[in-house]
Amino acid sequence: INTLTEDTFTGCPNLRFLNLWYNFIPSIPENIFANNPRLIYVDFDMNRLTTIGENTFTSLVDLEILVLRNNPFQDIPAGTFSTLRNLTNLYLDNCRITELKPAWFENLVTLNYLELFYNQITEIPQGIFRNNINVRTLDIAMNPFEYLSFDTFNSFINLRSLYMDNCFLTDFHPEWFDALTNLEILILYNNLFSNLSENAFANLGSLRYLRLDNNPLGDMPAGIFRALENV
Repeated sequence: INTLTEDTFTGCPNLRFLNLWYNFIPSIPENIFANNPRLIYVDFDMNRLTTIGENTFTSLVDLEILVLRNNPFQDIPAGTFSTLRNLTNLYLDNCRITELKPAWFENLVTLNYLELFYNQITEIPQGIFRNNINVRTLDIAMNPFEYLSFDTFNSFINLRSLYMDNCFLTDFHPEWFDALTNLEILILYNNLFSNLSENAFANLGSLRYLRLDNNPLGDMPAGIFRALENV
């Protein structure tokens, strides 16, 4: 499939699942889903999308899963996901994203699973995830972060899995994980951490799996893993 038009799905008012992966679609018409309000799953994986209209998904108030991974986006407008209040899973990995826009996530209060790995993101704006307290899996691996604020993950009080490997991070902030008391999986391998503080994992009593391999770590502080009774 090379092209979609605004009336492509007009005769499908009861459409629930739409899978269009592995095609050659370069763009999604602004009103293409105007007559498909019952959609709960939309997948555009492995296409050639470069842009999306800001109102493309406006009518999809029941949408739960949106897959946009593996597309060469040049821009995703700020309000693209603003009406998706029932969205649970959002896949934006390998989309050539360089900047996260706060408005993307502002209304996604039911979001459970967020993939942002393998992009070109260098920073996460402070407070961008403040309304996403229900996220359980966050994957930000394979991004060239220059800096992550100490409170980057503070809103993720229900987070179970955090992937931040291959990010070229050098500074390990001792307060990154203070709020993640429910975290069970933490993946930090292939970074450039050389020092860890004694309290780096102090609040991670629920942790079951930790990867720190391939970091240039020196001597570990005594008792650094004392809280990790389940690992």
